[in-house]
Amino acid sequence: MRFELDRTTLLELGLEVSVRGDDVDEPSFFEPPAGEQPPTVELASEATSSTLVVELSENRIVEGFTGELSTRGAILFVAGARRATIGNLTLRAFPGDRFDVADTLGGLTGSTAAFDVGSLITEVRGDGGEFSLVGELLLSSSLAGDLGIPGAAGIPVGRILLRATLLPASIELARTGSPTAGPGNGTASPTAIGPDVIVGNLHEVRTYGATGGVAAFSIGTVSCNIGDVWVNWFANTNQHPAIATNMYRLKGGRFEQIGISWVKHGFFALSEASCSSDCQPTNGSHLGVHCSDPYSAYLNGQQANLGPRSQINPHTGYFPYPPANPSYSGILARRVQVPISELDPTQNGGGLYFVEGQYVTADDAAAGHQNNNASYRPVTISFDGATWNADVSGSVRRQKPAIRAWRDNDSFVVETDIQIADDGLLILAAKSTDLGAGWWRYEYAVENLNSHRAGRSFSIPIDPAGTIRNVGFHDVAYHSGEPYSSTDWTVSTTSSEIAWSTEDYSVNQNANALRWGTLYNFRFDANRQPITTDARLGLFRPGDPSAATASTVGPNISEADCNNNDMPDTIDIQNGTSVDCDGDNIPDECESFAPTTVKIVDGLDRPVYVTAAPGDDQRLFIVEQPGRIKILSGPALLATPFLDISSLVSSTGERGLLSMAFDPNHAANGYFYVDYTDLAGDTVIARYQVSTNANIANPGSATILKVIAQDSPNHNGGQLQFGPDGYLYAGMGDGGSAYDPFNRAQDIGSLLGKMLRLEVNNPPAYTPETNPYFGPGLPLDEIWASGLGNPRRFSFDRSTGDLYIADVGQNLVEEINLQPRSSSGGENYGWRCMEGTACTGLTGCVCSSPSLTLPVHEFAHGTGDCSVTGGYVYRGCVLPNFLGAYFYADYCSGAIRSFRYQNGQAFDHQDLTAAMTPPEGPITSIVSFGEDAAGELLIVSHDGAIYRIVPDPTGGAVCGNGVLEVGEFCDDGNTLPGDGCDEGCRVETGARNDRCSLAAVVGEGMFPFDTTGATTDGPDEAGFCQSNPGAVGSDIWYCYTPTQSGTATASLCGSGYDSMIAGYASCACPTASSAFACSDDSCSDSSSISFSATACDSYLIRVGGFMGAQGGGMLTLTNQTNAIVTDCDGNGVEDADDLRCGTYTDGNQNGIPDTCETSGDYLRGGRLYDNWWVEAALPAPGMSHPLWAFRPDLTSNPRTGSATWRCKECHGWDYLGADGQYGTGDHRTGFGGLLGTTLSASDMFALLREPPSNGGGGVVLNGHNYGSVLPDTRINDLVAFVLQGVIDDDPVIDAITGDFRGDPASGEVQYEIGGDPACLTCHGAAGTAINFGTPSKPEFVGTLARYNPWELLHKIRFAQPGAPMPSLEAGGHPLQGAVDIGRYAQLAFPADCLADNQCDDGLACTADSCDDAGDCLHAPNDASCAQDGEFCNGPEACDPAVGCASAGNPCTVPSACNELSRSCGCSPPKVSAAGARYLAVTPHPSGSTIPSAIVVEPACDGATPKYVGAPFGEHNVAVLLDDPGQAAYLTAKQWGQTVNVTGQEVAPGTEYLVRADCGRSGTPASTAATAATTLAWGDLTGHPTGGSAGEPNGIADVFDIAAVVDRIKGLPSALPVPRLDLLGCTPDQHVNVIDLAGTVDAVKGISLLAGSRCPGPCW
Repeated sequence: MRFELDRTTLLELGLEVSVRGDDVDEPSFFEPPAGEQPPTVELASEATSSTLVVELSENRIVEGFTGELSTRGAILFVAGARRATIGNLTLRAFPGDRFDVADTLGGLTGSTAAFDVGSLITEVRGDGGEFSLVGELLLSSSLAGDLGIPGAAGIPVGRILLRATLLPASIELARTGSPTAGPGNGTASPTAIGPDVIVGNLHEVRTYGATGGVAAFSIGTVSCNIGDVWVNWFANTNQHPAIATNMYRLKGGRFEQIGISWVKHGFFALSEASCSSDCQPTNGSHLGVHCSDPYSAYLNGQQANLGPRSQINPHTGYFPYPPANPSYSGILARRVQVPISELDPTQNGGGLYFVEGQYVTADDAAAGHQNNNASYRPVTISFDGATWNADVSGSVRRQKPAIRAWRDNDSFVVETDIQIADDGLLILAAKSTDLGAGWWRYEYAVENLNSHRAGRSFSIPIDPAGTIRNVGFHDVAYHSGEPYSSTDWTVSTTSSEIAWSTEDYSVNQNANALRWGTLYNFRFDANRQPITTDARLGLFRPGDPSAATASTVGPNISEADCNNNDMPDTIDIQNGTSVDCDGDNIPDECESFAPTTVKIVDGLDRPVYVTAAPGDDQRLFIVEQPGRIKILSGPALLATPFLDISSLVSSTGERGLLSMAFDPNHAANGYFYVDYTDLAGDTVIARYQVSTNANIANPGSATILKVIAQDSPNHNGGQLQFGPDGYLYAGMGDGGSAYDPFNRAQDIGSLLGKMLRLEVNNPPAYTPETNPYFGPGLPLDEIWASGLGNPRRFSFDRSTGDLYIADVGQNLVEEINLQPRSSSGGENYGWRCMEGTACTGLTGCVCSSPSLTLPVHEFAHGTGDCSVTGGYVYRGCVLPNFLGAYFYADYCSGAIRSFRYQNGQAFDHQDLTAAMTPPEGPITSIVSFGEDAAGELLIVSHDGAIYRIVPDPTGGAVCGNGVLEVGEFCDDGNTLPGDGCDEGCRVETGARNDRCSLAAVVGEGMFPFDTTGATTDGPDEAGFCQSNPGAVGSDIWYCYTPTQSGTATASLCGSGYDSMIAGYASCACPTASSAFACSDDSCSDSSSISFSATACDSYLIRVGGFMGAQGGGMLTLTNQTNAIVTDCDGNGVEDADDLRCGTYTDGNQNGIPDTCETSGDYLRGGRLYDNWWVEAALPAPGMSHPLWAFRPDLTSNPRTGSATWRCKECHGWDYLGADGQYGTGDHRTGFGGLLGTTLSASDMFALLREPPSNGGGGVVLNGHNYGSVLPDTRINDLVAFVLQGVIDDDPVIDAITGDFRGDPASGEVQYEIGGDPACLTCHGAAGTAINFGTPSKPEFVGTLARYNPWELLHKIRFAQPGAPMPSLEAGGHPLQGAVDIGRYAQLAFPADCLADNQCDDGLACTADSCDDAGDCLHAPNDASCAQDGEFCNGPEACDPAVGCASAGNPCTVPSACNELSRSCGCSPPKVSAAGARYLAVTPHPSGSTIPSAIVVEPACDGATPKYVGAPFGEHNVAVLLDDPGQAAYLTAKQWGQTVNVTGQEVAPGTEYLVRADCGRSGTPASTAATAATTLAWGDLTGHPTGGSAGEPNGIADVFDIAAVVDRIKGLPSALPVPRLDLLGCTPDQHVNVIDLAGTVDAVKGISLLAGSRCPGPCW
């Protein structure tokens, strides 16, 4: 027996506790160890010899407990100063199954009961030998009182756990009785042995309304105890039933669960007799034998009292109590939740509905009766206009889970029970349906009644040679916080089985397993007939077994070998022996289909091309010659063109919008390319981009790639195609007339008569460097191939990459040329010298040239043929026997043909004209073929229709006859596209307009329809159209949106059946009679309605038949537009319609389009100029401005994207553009400024609004295209700014220094009190309260003031875009006030920083700091730079701009640098003393021509090197300098033989080190030093000998005085001036009485230093 005390609860009560095992003495209290404590404190001990007695019957406790069980051990409780010790605890049993735990140590002052025991759970296993008990420990009043917390009595503080082996005291024979209730099959007898609760009735359903498309219900249940023992019904314990409810639907042979609830916990059992007349009442804590207990829908829907299913073990009936209670809100939470789409017949609703109840409880499960605890009952669904309701009907099917309803209502359903050993029951139901033509549908449903292990996977064996399609899965959605995943099971198909599965238990214990009370569906179609097979159900929770099998219905298994190669077809396909393009598991060589065509759309305006975007299998893009591209989305031709550039296009003759091509990366960049003839008759190749609406391109996004002049209106070519190399190919005709009179096709200086290859991402020339003629001169770079007459249609084989060019001939021959993918270009196909393989004989032609490439196929005129229309090599899947065949046609004859090309030969020529003729007659004027995204082919008739090539199965199969025949993927009995099975009997993924919610979107036009097989999902409209209820039936739906207001007419006149038509005021599906117009038989048996239509309002058009009649016809929608009253922009549309449809805006709400008004707010315009998307709260544009590619300077400004759309980026903050501050630097674009514009307001508006015509295709030269991103009101604001707000900044800001020409004192006043609020309020006293930059690189007001004063002035005048900053100008302040603020900010505010850490320049060698003025200082530290040891690259030093860097070659003559000698080629100087104040230096004793400097360093403390300046004067004297930059670098000749160096640093009797420096100025490269010592003070000569003065002898005497006198007298024998020139801080090269006085002083012993003021370091 074990006692577990919850530490958290005890601590909340202020209790600390410790335990001592078998020690009966009082334990000493101990502090819990440091760190995290275990959640419980436990005392465990074997029971002593005391005995607990229990009476069992068939392993069930029938008479409760008597006796007691004791343990040893003690528990010490401490509550502040109070202590209580209890021990040798004893579990005691009392009558009525009440227990407590007594203290037998005597530690309690009152009662001996230490704990009461609640929520008791007992279980007997192993034939009565194993017993377990679990209960809650509730603090007793006695123990709570002793601890001083009497209010805590009854609080759960832990639990007791007991496991024991039962020993028999006496044995009685079990009573006999009827069999127990069966496993959920409704066959139970009225009385079962033990407690047995069932659902006796489902008596009501309550509805709560709906939220978010989901309705909420609760279901009333009545329980019945059909056993012979009471059923436990204890409130606030886990000994009571949990009640689960569900909802299901049977529709179309499919039984699905559509709703699920949380569980209601039983709390009191009434003793009613609705199940039996012999109810044996109880006190409410049990459900009496044969008694019933009703729980109303209200009770079962009380959200606060519902618990999660996830905590319940349905096999044992165990669950914790109280249940989890997460927060919830709204009417849906915890109740039965059903999507409205499953109820509404106009959506996916309809069918038969059922509700189910199930009781789960422990004592019922222990008796083995859990398999009969569920019952179901039919309900009727209705809608009262506001609420969906469910009302019970029929009778309850007791002891039958809901899945039994499927077979109860369909005798073809097969049921199999799957009982899992030591677990619960799952029920499998299945049905097969013959679809005809060898196809069967297989439907499976599995309900988990009470398996705790749950289902993880479900699989069915299949035939490897068979075909599987229409695979499906359905589950029910958990909700309200249940922890389970909602991820659908994944399906996998191998050669032997189809399987569905969810995640493994080891991966995700909350995976979407098939858990108790849920039903999951699995389905597929197979072309194998049904047999009995084994389904496999994998189990989720671990255990044995891991899976179960069940007999059910499934597809037959056999092996097919259609090609008789003794290998199953599936193996042939797997190993590549055979190809199965259409995925039907039949090798393509075993399938043979004749092609035919079906019309998919007509009523077009001269269509010339059709294509699909890469990967887009839902839409086709149709090019109309007048200049529009339209979208066919499914069966619906969208009313609004994808692109309309008809105003730019000349479309007479062979001119017009001729083709389009999608960028290979279209999905990411939205680009596509068009070829059209402009109004000047020239070919334009342009790029456009899709807008935010995927069905509408941005007409202002044009970028012109090429404009190519044409000679005539014919032979203009026009095809664009991207090749497998990613380049754009363009076919150019020869320019027209006949026989190419200007010889364009052979002229290498013309682009006409050529195939061009362009690189679309390489502006401005767009020419790949790999083109064959790329380079200077002729031929032109764009040319890929030449010699073409009119390559109107060409294509690439999407498999091989080969290029097929259909070249229209002149009068004799049509030809098809082929260029292999391996070609590097440069082919000449011969025109105008060759027409096909025939020589034209025209002047200047050489027909036998081997350089010409001749066609692979040609055909002559004469049988009606006159103009070849090139097609495609077929690479689709529906015609496997035509794979690799090239389809083409003739425009004049309508012939459709094919051939194959291999090994240099065209072969397998077929005329397919007859086979391709649709039922309505031959296809005429075939102008083009097209490919959809899957490679299936289409045909374009210039007469207005598009056709699809589809298989016409051999053996006479007919698509649309309702029989699935060979070659068909489906056949729903019609050829109407958009209903799941298209006009070629291929499965569609698109929706059908049989359902109102999927109405086809249309504009004016003619729309063929067929209502055969259509259902009815609209209201009766009885009494309006007809008096008969249900008059309008078999309806289909269209959503019509007119582009102009007028009188619209929707007509079915001429339809071939008794049709009806109705109109509704919006495209919302009607739920009640609400048509504004309805007609029956207004034109014979057909119908038509007319109504007042408002532009851009949507109208629902309902096409049906009288009393459900079905048939086909044509819906014609026309609109007689109203007379125009006002059309200010002259676009042919009433202004009110322009505004209603959003063509223009009306910001001031005056009814006039903003485009027609030019008055704007120039202050707002100033902020828009700064950043329009921030000011206007619009998304930033994702692409570069269309003019960016045309900026005069394409290299200086590297910005892209949204930055290029800011007006200031081109025109600058000073409004001068390239003529101002943006004339240099990385903002330069080369565009001019705004200042002094002469444009009128209307012209400025057009310039700003319209797209650019630069390169063609736009509207206005240099148009700014802001109309594509800004409303007209904002454009007017920009106009006002340009005309009113732009000023010349030069008078107020110095253009050179950037200084504001203002008064800082006045600026300070303006800054602190001007404006509302004043600048000070937001920016602070130092302008640093707002940081426009980053924490490490701040930007303050002072920053702008110093570095970009023009920006600061703009922002002071107009304010910051999108910010609450006031505009100084708006407040009436004069411009000078803004200028004064700017000057004040320049002088008073920090510009760079507030702290040192904001000055980090990223360079390790600089010491970064912020000075007191807020300026960043970056002091270089050369010592921090590591030296690389190399001499000839100079020393490494700190450059404040780049960091540590080598100074470069140190030598004045770089080539003279010698790394080995580490010198620059000069030699050390010769040095001697020229006197006491002069050094005699010979810089280049070897006479070197290398320039060098002389460096002199006094050998005394504190001296620094000095540099010798240039020599001067008759004595060749040079003076010492401090600045090395002023040093003289001279050759030997320039220095002279000897230089007499002097200066204030040259002192008597001092040693000097002299070097020659051959390094560049500032980069020393010195030689070794030569030492010399100047003469002593006054020592000028020695004693004369032989009539000559002697050498100085270190003594100043009269002889020295005499030497000075001799020089003063000018005697020829006098000593040189440098010897005698003594005085002056820098000697003056003159000898006079001052020098004489100095010599006398020396003789007297007075030093030079005495009284001297010269600062020499060595004095």
